[in-house]
Amino acid sequence: VVVGCVVAIVPAHVKMIAKKSAAGVSSSTLMIVNIQQTIYSWNVLVLKFPQLQDCGEDFWLCQANLLAFYQVMFNWLLQIPLFYWCARFATDPESKTRLSRLWRYQVAFVVLGTGAVLLWSSVSTCDKVITVLANVFGYVAAVLNVLCYVPQLRRTFQHQGSGSISYIQYGLMGFGGF
Repeated sequence: VVVGCVVAIVPAHVKMIAKKSAAGVSSSTLMIVNIQQTIYSWNVLVLKFPQLQDCGEDFWLCQANLLAFYQVMFNWLLQIPLFYWCARFATDPESKTRLSRLWRYQVAFVVLGTGAVLLWSSVSTCDKVITVLANVFGYVAAVLNVLCYVPQLRRTFQHQGSGSISYIQYGLMGFGGF
């Protein structure tokens, strides 16, 4: 699970760092992907939280049931910093300032939202509310997953090239989507 996430996402980090450029990469796509991955992670966290609580009794026995949880969490934690590289390697000062501000907003959204979901999951005992919340997170994540690549496609066609996009990452993500 961890290896699959690393193989899929790390090449994107390596390519941007090696080139010291995020040229051709749509920061809008990365931002939407980060929001989508965060909401999807919240969805899995809400659904798997009871299993996580039960793991205290026999940690190793419940690990097979948590593989999907681990995959989503590793993917999420590896994906989020890609936006940082867009902010760091922005070429003009105005874009750098705007992207840095958006990066800080994303970090706040992730930290505060995840804290709220963890707190709510740990104190909630209402199965009906958990089901509704998980469904809302799931539907929002699914819609964002469909829409997130539109800005990247537009940018690729405008620039007539892919620049710093990792073909390995997009190929594996497309294959994994099927």
